[in-house]
Amino acid sequence: MHKFITVVALLAVMNAASAGPGDDAVKRCRQIGDAVQRLACYDGIAIAATPAAAAPAAPAPAAAAAVAPKAPSKVEEFGLVKNAGG
Repeated sequence: MHKFITVVALLAVMNAASAGPGDDAVKRCRQIGDAVQRLACYDGIAIAATPAAAAPAAPAPAAAAAVAPKAPSKVEEFGLVKNAGG
């Protein structure tokens, strides 16, 4: 029984430690009735940067965007009916 109480107490401490300083700010923002002011409140909350969020996305290569689509092969056109002028 003593181990159970110790484990529950440890989990409670870990849960309290996981609550960041932004949690209070989010609760405060939720209480704002005006949508514009609420959004400004959320935007003002500092968020810790994660490695994925800190690294900018790689731009798409310009050469790939300039490549023209290739014409369909005979296999891709097989079975398609082509009109002979209308």
